[in-house]
Amino acid sequence: MRPLSSQQRFPLPASLFPPPASRLIAALLILAAPVGAQGLSRFDRSRGFAMLDGVRDDIMKNYFDSAYGGVDIKAVFDSARARIDRADRLEQVLGAIAQATLELNDSHTAFIPPALIYRAEYGWDMRFVGDTCRVLSVVPGSDAEAKGMHAGDALLAVGGIPLTRRNLWHLRYAINGIQPRPGLRVSLQPPGGTSRDVAIAAKVKERRHIVDPTNSFDFLELIREGENAWEVSAPRYADVVDRVIVSRPRQFYGYTSWIDDLMKHARNREAIVLDLRGNLGGSVSTLLRLIGQFYEKDLVVLTELGRNNPKEVIAKGAGRDRYQGALVVLVDAESASASEILARTLQLTGRGKVIGDRTAGAVRESRGFFHQIGTQTVVAYGTSVTIADLTMPDGGKLENTGVVPDYVVLPTGEDIAAGNDPALARALTLLGVPFTPKQAGALPGRK
Repeated sequence: MRPLSSQQRFPLPASLFPPPASRLIAALLILAAPVGAQGLSRFDRSRGFAMLDGVRDDIMKNYFDSAYGGVDIKAVFDSARARIDRADRLEQVLGAIAQATLELNDSHTAFIPPALIYRAEYGWDMRFVGDTCRVLSVVPGSDAEAKGMHAGDALLAVGGIPLTRRNLWHLRYAINGIQPRPGLRVSLQPPGGTSRDVAIAAKVKERRHIVDPTNSFDFLELIREGENAWEVSAPRYADVVDRVIVSRPRQFYGYTSWIDDLMKHARNREAIVLDLRGNLGGSVSTLLRLIGQFYEKDLVVLTELGRNNPKEVIAKGAGRDRYQGALVVLVDAESASASEILARTLQLTGRGKVIGDRTAGAVRESRGFFHQIGTQTVVAYGTSVTIADLTMPDGGKLENTGVVPDYVVLPTGEDIAAGNDPALARALTLLGVPFTPKQAGALPGRK
């Protein structure tokens, strides 16, 4: 998803979308039968109504704007109730609840569905580069590879729906969180080539039916899954000719030991490159801890605008121990929330330079509200609710806008295919360590 949250991180993908927000979800519901489609019993329908009511109450009680941005919240949830009443499978129930939350057109408000039994691995990763969605990588041995999908290809549409920066996260939310698909039809265009449509099968996996988190075996299963996720997303850094350290935090974790490790290692380095590309944000306290490392005095980072009085959020300065070397931040279309705030803070104070692509524009503060239905077989669900809008010290807001880099540097399809990194090369060259895009793309990362 990762997004800025004062109490609970919820990894929502971090792109934005135009109203009416429900159109993409509604279209995806009829693309194809989802993985493991389940019929709908009367009992399931009643649970759907209960989840809908719980999500509605979370939003009505906690959303930062009591006017809900002009959205008729009662009409939205009445419409969702009617869709649930007409539904003939469980996935449609979850889709109806998801649609209702998306009508607020808010980057940090969404339905957190019950854990799905099935998940689909589609075999590729994608990201917007400028105004073009491109394939970043293809899993070896996947059907995507067999069908001729390559890194660097432009991904023009999925299921006939053209992709934009504003609807990409809707796509991910639908096919991963609400209705995993056994396959997708996509429109591809290789660099310099012509477009073609191709059907790509997903690799479907069935999760264990974990119904009792107090059971030791089930709990350890969750722990193992968490460890695997940690290994993939662990903060990494690389030294460049003993002068520059390149750090790649994948999110703003709820702990800060990685910041202490980074700063200790950077003390004898002339510059730091913070690579926040793909970093969807995370903990407020971690963000403030990191920002404070670069300033002597306390710094007002932003102001929270909630239902109560405005509140300034301050990063505590590090005094004489602050890092005084040069600082460059790399961002892209999926740098969101806390990543955007850090980048904009450096711009406003003149403390560092920002290089890359315009960021996601998903900058609000959220809190997760979690519930369960049932006693013997528990269904857990929740709502990520925006509890505050955020303004920067210059009075500007980043929601729907994002951060425009000081230097816009975008990889081409050929760069992605070859593993080149022109943004990192530009950063290193700016810091007096000339690198080619090819050399920058070959730099290792380490824990």
